[in-house]
This record gives sequence, structure tokens and C-alpha cells, in this order.
Amino acid sequence: MNISNIPIGGTGVTARRLYRDKNGANSYHRVVEISDNTTTTYVDNIADTAVAVSPGVPTIDTSVLTQVDAIAVLPGLDGNAVAGSINVLTNAPLQLTSVINPQAFTGGTDIEDTETYRQRLLDFIQNPDTGSPADIKSWAESVDGVETATVTENKPTAGTVEVSITGPGGTIPSASVISATQATLDAQSYANITINVVTFTQLSTPVTVSVKVDPAFTLAGVTPSVQSAISNYINNLQVAETLMVAGIVDSVFGLQGILDVTVTTPASNQTTPAGQKRIPGTITVNALP
Repeated sequence: MNISNIPIGGTGVTARRLYRDKNGANSYHRVVEISDNTTTTYVDNIADTAVAVSPGVPTIDTSVLTQVDAIAVLPGLDGNAVAGSINVLTNAPLQLTSVINPQAFTGGTDIEDTETYRQRLLDFIQNPDTGSPADIKSWAESVDGVETATVTENKPTAGTVEVSITGPGGTIPSASVISATQATLDAQSYANITINVVTFTQLSTPVTVSVKVDPAFTLAGVTPSVQSAISNYINNLQVAETLMVAGIVDSVFGLQGILDVTVTTPASNQTTPAGQKRIPGTITVNALP
């Protein structure tokens, strides 16, 4: 069979596949993969027996897949989302039939509220520039890209200070942010004090929860929002901060479609060693009866 007018794929397509329906029984099997996005003809002379055990037709037609970069419209933790959780089209052209985020949205952080700013301002007023831990923390957190700073005195030796910093949403800061923080602190005048700016060691934390779902919802439908909520809670823990089971419950309870939640893993509160910070591991969501 001489096949012509083979469709060209969308932007980013690197290969296309041809399938054969054997005996008109809607039993499709792959004939060939064309490893480009330009060829429009193919001569199919492969025997039926050669394609009898080939994979069937994929459920997603990636030849018409369009990938775009995206950011949240509003800042904040709500903009963070685990991979696969963005799946609702809003005001989209008719040619678009579905949407999904193959990668997670990260880096979102809530705007500082008035009370937090008030407390930070009071700390600044009450702690003049003496090089105290409070000063060092304030100076480090003034650097763009630093969300929190944890100051540990006499580490690793007497006369030294270690400053562990986190980025937006509890992420690991880039090398340039670490360097800028070190330069900012080095610009201050100290007497016999050495300051080392470091980031944290990641401590992956798997979580398993069971949820009771409102009858108007499905487990598959609420799972992405549950995973995102738990991820945001873990990402916003400070360096060496204890992970609380109640914190996991609080992050999930009240989500749309959730009537109840229990935590299986971890079974108890988890202390975090100094210099380490928890990040989300595999988050499993099961159904409560």
C-alpha cells in the first residue's frame, strides 16, 4: 500500500507512527515509526504476521500536542501544583480539547501578611546592627531570592556562624543567590566571626493519606489537589523543623470534595536533623470507606 498525505505534527514533534487495522476489527497494530516530522509518504509492504504483536494505538495523540511555558496569574502558594493536576480548560479556543501540566509548578510563596511584617519590623528596631543572630537572619532574608534563613552559632567550630537559606516555597536557592547572600553578609563588619552561607540537605518524605470523598466528586478528581496541598505544607517547613502529622491533616481537610482524612505515613511526627530540610517524596492518596 502506498500511503500519502501523512499529517505533519505540531511544534516539538520528532516522530510519527503508522498503525494498521487488522481485518477491520478495530484491532490496530503499529507498522512503523517515522523518525522525523517532514516525511508525508510511506510504502507499507510489511506482512500482517510481522505486526501481530506490536503495541496498539496510544490513548493520547501527541502529534497534535502543543507545549507552552506558563506561570500562575496571582502570586502565592496556591500557584504551586504537582505534575498532572492542571487539567481544566478555561476560555480556550475550540481547537484545544485537553490540557495537562507534565511538570510541577513550584516557587510560589504567599505575600507577607501585615502581622508578620510588623513582627519583623519590631525585631529590626529592637536589635540594632550588632551582628547578633537576629541581625544576620534579617540581612540574609533581605537578599532577593531568599525566603528564610536559619542561623546556627559556633558551627562547625567556635567563632563561626552557619547560615542555612531557602528559596521561594522552600526550594533550594540557586548558586547565584547563595553567592549574593554570602557577599551581603561579608559586607558587614564583624569581630572575629566567620560566616558561611549554605543551603540545606534534602530529606525526602513520602506521605500516604486516605480521604473520604464527597459523593459529588471522585478520588481521581481530588487526588491532584490533595497532593499539591501536602507538597506545599512540606515545602514550607523550615530547615530542621519537625513535620507534624496534624499539619498534613490540616493542609488537606477542607479542600473541595474532602469530607475526612487520615494519615498512614508517617505514623507520627518526624523530627528533622540540623542542616536538613524536608521535601515531598511520593504522595499516595487512597480512599476511605
